[in-house]
Amino acid sequence: MQNLSNLTPSKNQPTPTATSQRGLLPAAKPQCENCGDAKYYRYDVPMGHIYFGKLFPCPICNKQTLDRLCGLNGKERAVRLEEIDTENRKGTATMKAAALKFAASPSGFLSLHGGNGTGKTMALMGIVNAVIEAGGEARYMTASELMAIMRETFDNNSLESDYERVRKLATVQVLCIDEVDKLRDTPYSREIQNELINLRYRQAHVLGTALAWNGEFADLPLPAVASRLSEFVIVKNNDADIRKLIGGMK
Repeated sequence: MQNLSNLTPSKNQPTPTATSQRGLLPAAKPQCENCGDAKYYRYDVPMGHIYFGKLFPCPICNKQTLDRLCGLNGKERAVRLEEIDTENRKGTATMKAAALKFAASPSGFLSLHGGNGTGKTMALMGIVNAVIEAGGEARYMTASELMAIMRETFDNNSLESDYERVRKLATVQVLCIDEVDKLRDTPYSREIQNELINLRYRQAHVLGTALAWNGEFADLPLPAVASRLSEFVIVKNNDADIRKLIGGMK
């Protein structure tokens, strides 16, 4: 995969704060040299590339927008993969190693499943933060949040269709979907999942998708999704519930 961190940013030109007098006054120097005070930037990629013409929030001067789009709150933005405790936890160590490798070169799919409270959510959040720190785009959501976003489109005031929202999510560089096991198995939810995973599967060489759930791999109700995930890294973590060991903390 060609990571965003390896692409060349194409800085937007700053908007002048005041009109110069007959061109005699020099243009004001932008405060942010990364984006020219535009707060967004594009990557220098050829037409047809999945990021062609797409705007990314500047990680230097537009962290507020970046934080809002990533799906994590302030406390969650501090989660780091390196902090996952693996002492005497073989499954967690394997999961951590897979997450670190995926975050360093996020393409294809990573599936994390197993018992409750084994750090799968922390791993997904850590992936999101690692990708953002490297200058990339990443978003965390639960499967229930995914469906809530889709259902919002049925509101009469919605300017987007559910398919348009699926297409937008399908172009996020790194998408982490948690609690897949808690999603209601309905014809509509299956349709949305199949469409989203299929779109991202077709661009798996430039997109990274990580999923987590409690239970076995065979518990996934969607054969087409399971088939695609089986081509990539799958980690089962059946270590003891760490939350019980540390007094119920998440």
